[in-house]
Amino acid sequence: VALVPGIAEYYEEGVNGASNTFKIDNTTKYVLKYEYDEIHSELLELFQKETLGYYKQEIMMESNWVESKDNSIIITIPKENLLTGEWYKLDVESGFAEDKVGLPYNMEYESTDYDVQAGTKAQPPVIRIKKITGGNAQTTAMKINTITKDASIKYNISGNTPDTSYTTEVELGRADYNNATYKITALAQIGTNTESDCGYEVAYKTVIYTSHGVKTSGDEVYFRGSNVDSGTATVPNFPFSWDEASSPLLWADRGTAADVGMIKATKSGSDYNVVSWGVTDTLYFRPLSCKEASNGRLVWAWGQGESAKVSPGEKGKANKSDTAGAYETNYHDRFGNNY
Repeated sequence: VALVPGIAEYYEEGVNGASNTFKIDNTTKYVLKYEYDEIHSELLELFQKETLGYYKQEIMMESNWVESKDNSIIITIPKENLLTGEWYKLDVESGFAEDKVGLPYNMEYESTDYDVQAGTKAQPPVIRIKKITGGNAQTTAMKINTITKDASIKYNISGNTPDTSYTTEVELGRADYNNATYKITALAQIGTNTESDCGYEVAYKTVIYTSHGVKTSGDEVYFRGSNVDSGTATVPNFPFSWDEASSPLLWADRGTAADVGMIKATKSGSDYNVVSWGVTDTLYFRPLSCKEASNGRLVWAWGQGESAKVSPGEKGKANKSDTAGAYETNYHDRFGNNY
């Protein structure tokens, strides 16, 4: 995908899918960005450019797939060469077969394209979670699709047999700061034919917070973290980072907190919260008390103590978040200057 001109902008490296025991697969995949659908017109146009040939699956027939019987030519393609439920165009050239003495066989037809369906069992659905992170990310949504033409889809968000018809994206979560886990199953079906194999995904609503508040009145609370206690995240597109250079936006000399890998918390009662739907591995995190210095640079004081950690779909509290010494003594900027 990354090497295909035009198509790469629709995809991102990330995590998608789970096992039938709802264990997340944290290996790197190219995942269609959530804002796009598989029927996005420009994306389809790119795949269907015959001069590029990116969408083609060409199968060269072997001689033992072809037999003559009762004045007919029978072509049998082994099922391991095809995606069940999908439509294929079979190009039969005029005079493609000869009899035993080398004469053309049955020349009454011209070269013809035949549309053939490889069975009637649909391909398993793919479930995509809108993996947002922020102080106001209490709810999110999911999309489900199958590459099988005209297949219907059913789903369930409690880990049970799919029982709800899917027609459009589904909202997940409640407007609160409580953690949650949604075990999603989905099936596709062509008419009343055999249902597809099941698709699995897990949507984790992970919540982190601190109760102490800010170092100095007027500051704002932010969080940083990773799936390792120190160093670069090892899970693709992990929503938290210790590394400024791997942040969504690269901060030069000035900038906002988001530009240096910080995620702003939202205050609810006495707690400062961040919600993430993209945490698929253990999250190590620490809060920061941030402000703008007199020179216009963003400065911050780290939360004291060891990094707290939380599992996907759980709620975690920053260490020493209830003590007066919750933050380090000095503020500093990304260049190491103290304030």
